[in-house]
Amino acid sequence: HTVRRQSIKRGEPRQMPSLPHTAESTVREEHFSSRRKQLEDYLTKILKMPMYRNYHGTMEFIGVSQLSFIHDLGPKGIEGLIMKRSGGHRIPGLNCCGQGRMCYRWSKRWLVVKDSFLLYMKPDSGAIAFVLLVDKEFNIKIGQKETETKYGLQIDNLSRSLILKCNSYRHAQWWRQGIDEFIRKHGKDFLTEHRFGSYAAVQENTLTK
Repeated sequence: HTVRRQSIKRGEPRQMPSLPHTAESTVREEHFSSRRKQLEDYLTKILKMPMYRNYHGTMEFIGVSQLSFIHDLGPKGIEGLIMKRSGGHRIPGLNCCGQGRMCYRWSKRWLVVKDSFLLYMKPDSGAIAFVLLVDKEFNIKIGQKETETKYGLQIDNLSRSLILKCNSYRHAQWWRQGIDEFIRKHGKDFLTEHRFGSYAAVQENTLTK
């Protein structure tokens, strides 16, 4: 990525804070709390500097994006870079086919988990490329046997089977557990059958235009 140079306003911190030099492996158990406080202070100082706060590497490390804290989009779920496989649509005509076989391509995307949907964005532009709704068929699978992909993660709903590729089996488990726990806590109303076949639950005493 190319980052445009930013001018520093008067009063803003200019100097990069110092990271504690002690190696993690040498920190004794009784010093864990003070070590944690040192790292918290370091990150807080970094985030007070706009040049570093808006840097893509910082946002990736912390796991945030421009959609993380928009109130109308619901609570913040887990986010991060992941490899996404093309295809998987259950609507005829949206998948690429040729010579009797499916043709796939892998793309790096920023995955965002919300209470009623998942979406992925293009990391270079931030453009939203696809939104996957949470519905009664929402399900998550991991493993090469289930996904036909090493360290694969498959997310299903009524319209698509989205295949993602993780860095390791442990990474795939982290994504599955994080998504599943978040959706069941904040979006459980979308996982059941609703009146008139709607994916959303009935909202009593709700005004509309």
